[in-house]
Amino acid sequence: MSDISLSNDAPAPPPSSIPDDPIQLPYELLSVVFHHFLAPFDFDDPATARSVRKTLCAAALVCSHWRDPAQRALNEHPLFTDSTHKPPIAWLNGEARKRYIVRKMDFATQRYGVDASDVRKVLEAAGSFLEEVRLGYITSGTSWTLLTLPAVSQLKRLTLPKLEWWDFPPGSEIPPLHLISLNLTLRRDPPNSALLCALVAAASTTLQTLELDLAEPGQPGAGADLVACLDAFLPIIAPKILHLVLVMHSKVDGIERVLARFSALESCTLDFRNELDHLPSLDAVADAIPNSIKTLVLGFERRRNPDPELGVVLAKVAASMQARTALKRIELLGVEEVKEPVTFLAECEAREIEVVLVPKVGLR
Repeated sequence: MSDISLSNDAPAPPPSSIPDDPIQLPYELLSVVFHHFLAPFDFDDPATARSVRKTLCAAALVCSHWRDPAQRALNEHPLFTDSTHKPPIAWLNGEARKRYIVRKMDFATQRYGVDASDVRKVLEAAGSFLEEVRLGYITSGTSWTLLTLPAVSQLKRLTLPKLEWWDFPPGSEIPPLHLISLNLTLRRDPPNSALLCALVAAASTTLQTLELDLAEPGQPGAGADLVACLDAFLPIIAPKILHLVLVMHSKVDGIERVLARFSALESCTLDFRNELDHLPSLDAVADAIPNSIKTLVLGFERRRNPDPELGVVLAKVAASMQARTALKRIELLGVEEVKEPVTFLAECEAREIEVVLVPKVGLR
């Protein structure tokens, strides 16, 4: 009878069995992985920006095969944040600008800001491949003039989280923009309504996706100024929007009326980043969503204790929407399970609606 070893340690393979050339991931796949590090994060958080850049720098040092795709991810998407200590002018004079094609730029500064003249120089030097820009804290009353640059007119995606600090003198104009996606943050004091109207009018020909970050965390509800701001510019662009994202940190009075303006939606994301008692009636929200809707995404990432009746309410939403709309898919973000899964899932299955539960995910 042979001895039986109780050890979990497998014997090391002989040296001759170790391949001389280990399997390597394709360059294209590595590039996608490293660029993905930059995609979903909020670089208003200095710790996040520092951590992401540190990870990519470490990846570039792993081996020669990783070096170029990691460095490319770092340099094709320059980050000008408070934590990186890398002013835009330093980037202008660096070697990276000459070696890499810049497709995205992020001026995600909070405390110190960036002067508009420096931003202008960087955007003008970025080249014709620039597709996406995020303009954070710009320390100049002429910030709005950045929207008149040729480099901005060619962008596909523009994110503006600090518009409340931008001036827009009477009689000013914004030339046509070729944006496909526009992301606006409307909190605290709403921005100049004339600026918003001019911005969406300039992009109205091509714009398909609108992302609105609404209301201030901790406030009991959106003030009248924010509602008036929405009423000023949404009629210009809402009927043409195909994809809508609404992020709500507290109750937004009249959200149903806002949704009703979007008559051509194919997908709608409602991200409720608030407490349970601030949630609007999902029935009323469902009734306001247009008949053209195909995908509905509901985010509940801040709700640690979901309402036990959520499943029942969702079943009613699915039934009422499918009866009058083209709804084919419902995604629930931040929901590990629905307390009444039989009612909700059975209703969706009977109506051929795909249901996807995503336990832990945050929106951009």
